[in-house]
Amino acid sequence: MTRKEALATLHKFYDAVSWQWFLPGVSQEGKTLKEEVQTALRTLDIAVHGKQASCTGFGFGLCKICYLRYSVYTVLLKGDTSGYAYPCCTRCLRTLVSERRLERLEQVLTGASSAVLIAPATSHARRKAVHSCSH
Repeated sequence: MTRKEALATLHKFYDAVSWQWFLPGVSQEGKTLKEEVQTALRTLDIAVHGKQASCTGFGFGLCKICYLRYSVYTVLLKGDTSGYAYPCCTRCLRTLVSERRLERLEQVLTGASSAVLIAPATSHARRKAVHSCSH
């Protein structure tokens, strides 16, 4: 297992169990641990993937499907009722398309690390959503 694969496994584990920190009655120690784990993962992301991995938000940083590559797209998945838009790399996008799991695709503008172009589902018009990374 490579360092990137090991880190991706930790991210996926965190995604699978982190919902428990939002349950009623979570102790202060549990809340503190959640924050420490998030900080530890971000620190390891930068150490393994580089500074861009610290950029979070709409379409930036690591792919939230595989955690192995940087995201280029933001996708909504069929059947996902959370409404969460997942930052997604090209390889995962191909897989999602071939598996017919893609609900909607939004592409990060090439060379413009502070803007995302969004095509609304009901209109041909386009709008810009701005997000900046301080790095």
